[in-house]
Order: sequence, then structure tokens, then C-alpha cells
Amino acid sequence: MAKDQQSDASSPAHYSTSNFAWNNVACGPGKSLLNDSEKVSYQDERQLKHASVNLDNSNHQGNHDQLKKEESFKLIIKARELVKTWKTPSLVTMQQYQPAVKRLRQSKKWPEDYAQTKDGFYYYRAALVANALSVLQKTLVIINQLQKKDDPAWISATTTLVGPLKILSRYPPDQEKTHLGLEIKSLWQGANKNPRSNAKRKGIGTLPPNWRADFWKNFPENSPHRLALAILSTTGCRPSELSKGVQVKLDEHGNLKVSIRGTKTHDCRYGQEYRELTIMVESKEALFLQNSVIANAEPLHVTIKNPKALSEAVRRNSKKLWPRRKYVVSPYSFRHQFAADLKNDLYPEEIAMAMGHSVCKTQQHYGTRNQGKSGVPLIMVTAEKNLFQEKDHSINCKIVRTELGG
Repeated sequence: MAKDQQSDASSPAHYSTSNFAWNNVACGPGKSLLNDSEKVSYQDERQLKHASVNLDNSNHQGNHDQLKKEESFKLIIKARELVKTWKTPSLVTMQQYQPAVKRLRQSKKWPEDYAQTKDGFYYYRAALVANALSVLQKTLVIINQLQKKDDPAWISATTTLVGPLKILSRYPPDQEKTHLGLEIKSLWQGANKNPRSNAKRKGIGTLPPNWRADFWKNFPENSPHRLALAILSTTGCRPSELSKGVQVKLDEHGNLKVSIRGTKTHDCRYGQEYRELTIMVESKEALFLQNSVIANAEPLHVTIKNPKALSEAVRRNSKKLWPRRKYVVSPYSFRHQFAADLKNDLYPEEIAMAMGHSVCKTQQHYGTRNQGKSGVPLIMVTAEKNLFQEKDHSINCKIVRTELGG
């Protein structure tokens, strides 16, 4: 394996300007990250953020040491602006992104060219953007250390910023989700891809009606993932939420009370920061959790250190159980089935809260009502955001506006 392929995807060397994968057509020949019309003197560093940045490969590739000091300053200012507004994802998320970035790098393709589904495109795009910002962050630290030592090597070190800046010019950081309907959408549609991924949602419809019970029955009893699987099957939680830790205890009637700390919340702007599900003990998975809590003599805390290992264990069991089926069960299959069951009995607001969503429309991407069955054992759900109260507030606001003639 080549030396550059062995390097950590998050290291500055990953974006060496000699790396063809990230240096072609990101901005187009001669295109600048900043406004070309904003020409100012290089004497005042505070003004450099308004100057154009020339990222044409012909000016950098093979000639790194010739970068002028003023051009280096401009690259640093632009990198600082991007890093300043970036909210660093969790360590678990960054670790999950690394294999995606490695696949893109090896394929030498952009997310819209590599991904087969819209969801895949968004995931690879997020991984690429997060990795690029991480490289900027680490490189700026190195440059700052060199500058403090008056080491002229800081100028050549700025060439490491070029690749990530090109990527972020093509895919502007979008943690506020302001670009979702604009250029990101056109990039995906321009690649002539399918509009949306339904693979997992459709896949559970090909499984036997009681596939979860069969899956549990055949899952190895000595597996370290047995508790995690029981929670997936019972609550439909995300694997990433298991990484944060899920608490299971019993109420006075012996029902399960499962507390989940949400992920994909973006600092509480979306989703549910926490939710608690009260579940009757009807399935064998729920009975296993109940017995585990009793044996523990106190609330049970279930955490997985490696979501990938859980995914591999689930897939391995699926292939062993149904070797001729094209669809392979993944941890998210349980989440889709959980949503499908809820759609037979609950209001959309209750479903959203149980799934960890802050809006009802997100549930349309999960299992359909026809794929589920009625009689779900979910007794009650509480969450950070009570969507019933928010709905009532919205209705009251509309009534007030109507009465005022608004």
C-alpha cells in the first residue's frame, strides 16, 4: 500500500497539494474563494480577509516554497474564518467519518459521484467537510507554533490549507442547514442520481412478519452485543445513541423505562436532546432487559464502544439466518421497523418524540404503516420538546393572527 494511503485521514498530509484527488476542479481554474473585486493592501492583516485567494493549482503544485507571504496570510485568514464558526462534531462522529473519507480519497470521486443514494451523498459530504475543517484546525495550530518561533517554514506550511479550502469552497459548511434546498441539492441532481434513499425502508418489507423475534432467537447468547440488540429492537434508538449510553430501569409495575440521550441534535437546534420511553414487557427482548435490570439490582447503563462492531455482528447474524435474501439487516433496520409499528397506533407527534425527532415530517423517511403491526407495547413517551404543546401554540398563534386580520 502506498505511503499516502496509510496516513490518517485527518492528518494535514491527507490534503497535500500534490494529491490529485482534492486538487482538481474544486473551484475551477483561477477561481477565488473570496471576492476578486475586493483588492486591498497587504500591509494590514485585518484587511486581508477581504482580499481574493488564488487557488489555481498551477500556482502551487510543485512550487510550494514559492508561496508569497501575503498569499499565505490570505489563506490563513480564510481558514480562520471557517474554523471560527465550526462546531466540532463528537469524537465518535469523527471516527465514523474517517472510513467514508478514505473511500472518497481512494476512488478520487466527489460525494455526488460516489454515493448511490441521496442520504449517502449527504453523509459523504458531511464527512468530507468535517475532515477538511479538522485539517484546517490542526494546520493552523502548527502554523501558529512556527510563527511564534519565527520559523519561516510557516509559509510553506500554509500550502496544506489549499486542499481543504477548495473542498469547502465546493461544499460550504452547512451546520445551520441553510443550503439544503440550494446548491447541495443541485450538485446531487446534477449527477443524475436517485432523489432519495429508500433501501432500508423498503428492505424491511421483504423480511418475514416476525423477523425481529427470529433474529433475537438466533442471535448468539454469549455475544457482547446482546444487550445493545435488545435495546435496538425494543426502542428503535440510533446506534450512535447507544454510544452515548442508554439507561434502563423498571417502574413500580415492572415496565421498562428507557432513557435515551439524543444524537443529531446540533447543539439542541434539532431533534430531541433526551427522551424516555415506558414500555410493557411483552417481547423476549424486553423480558431479557427486565431480567438484566433485576439481576443488576439498580438501573442498567448500556453503552457500546464500537458501533461498527455492533453493525458487523448484526449483519453477520442476518446473513447466517437468511443466506438467500438480498436485503441484509442492519442496526437501522430495527429503527425502521419500530417506526412502522408506531404508525399503526400513535399520533405523528408521539411518533416523532419516540424517534427523537423535533418535527413530524422526518418520520416519512422511515418504515411505512403497512410494514408494521398494531398493538405496540409503548405506554408513554416524554421528551425534551413536547410536540403537542408546540402544535397547540402554533394553532393559537394562527387563531390570533386571523382575529387580528393578519
